[in-house]
Amino acid sequence: MTRRNKRISAIMCFFQYFSLREEMEQIIETFEQDIVPEDFSDFFVPFKDDFKELLIAAVAQEKLIINKINSLIPKGWSFERLPLIDRSILFMAISEITLEFDEKAIIINEAVEIAKLFCEEDQYKYINGLLDKL
Repeated sequence: MTRRNKRISAIMCFFQYFSLREEMEQIIETFEQDIVPEDFSDFFVPFKDDFKELLIAAVAQEKLIINKINSLIPKGWSFERLPLIDRSILFMAISEITLEFDEKAIIINEAVEIAKLFCEEDQYKYINGLLDKL
């Protein structure tokens, strides 16, 4: 199980959180019971305690993290206007940086690589540009 797979799984949980606004603990439980056992093992993995704690701590710091993201976005735009997958990737990266979960360069690189997998064709460049402002 790689850190990238954990990050992808975490991003999908944030995607669910921003879509449904359910409790993160419930999202994690459902994700690990219903999504991971399916044929998604190339991307999704069950969490260890460290990533569960990160997800819950990030949601507890949601306003702070979204404010940080909004400070990076050009005027006239906001976190809520971004595509949901972009929001989830940025929220994950900024959460990790804010909560000092890993080295900043590693977090940014991982966010960009994940964006290449899941976002529109060149959207990873936008995400990279925003995260480089930190």
